[in-house]
Amino acid sequence: MLRGDNELINIMECNGDGNMEDILLEEKITPGILDKIPIYIAEINYDNVTLATFGNVIPKKYYKKHPESVEWMPDCHLYYTIIFTDIDANPKWPRRERQLWIVGNILGGAWNSGENITEYGILEPAESSGKHRVLVVIYEQGNKIDFKEPVITKRDDERRDNFSTLEFVRKYNMDHPNAANYFSIKYEGRIK
Repeated sequence: MLRGDNELINIMECNGDGNMEDILLEEKITPGILDKIPIYIAEINYDNVTLATFGNVIPKKYYKKHPESVEWMPDCHLYYTIIFTDIDANPKWPRRERQLWIVGNILGGAWNSGENITEYGILEPAESSGKHRVLVVIYEQGNKIDFKEPVITKRDDERRDNFSTLEFVRKYNMDHPNAANYFSIKYEGRIK
């Protein structure tokens, strides 16, 4: 357990027993949102506390700002893309995800030096919609990519909606997810 902001936060470890694979299959993240099991667990840190632990609820006071760090096992000579999506945004959409944050052309693990394709913007779920899962997945690009995407800056931009992680990574020939994790968010009142 880690202590942060006078709260105890349980950290669930996924070891080599296939726990991550079991969780992603049980949650219907693989197959569907991802077509392959990631190699590593992504560590998402808000306010110097590791919070994302395969489905735990993160309070709005943390997720309303982008994380302080996103960590995984990068090769310092390769480029990566980080994708945050709400995978429960709208089950009626053909592609049910909502883009929350996409950063491409990250050299090694220097995630904050990458190219913002979709700026960080998590919208709180509607009061009646229950918990929403935020999937964080990191793909190895290999080389730098010339992304042909409109840069999205506003939280309520409709271009964030009806997104597919798989279609996006296939478009740019990213094959295997390097790392992943997810957390849940729920209605708590208006984000200021």
